[in-house]
Amino acid sequence: MAKKENALSHTKWMCNRLLKDGDEDAVCRELLASQIRQCFAVRQVKYREAFFEEIRVSESDLVTSKEQSMVSKMAFDIYACNHDLDTLEVCKKIDPENGYA
Repeated sequence: MAKKENALSHTKWMCNRLLKDGDEDAVCRELLASQIRQCFAVRQVKYREAFFEEIRVSESDLVTSKEQSMVSKMAFDIYACNHDLDTLEVCKKIDPENGYA
């Protein structure tokens, strides 16, 4: 099936869902990687197959909000430095389940 131009434009937030498209191979790889990660007991974003305007996409629940978001480690390191925080200690406090060395 031919991809509809500008139908999704790679990432779209809808209600409480995040939809990501790409070529068929990219979507397939993301879905497979999600299935593999689910074999391990680690916190993760789980992706599932969905369709948007007849285009196969990967779908996940939103994991961000006005109160919670994801940032790069570099961005947080700069924030931590400017606020006299230790990045590693903050990570251990927020996420004690995943050992940080």
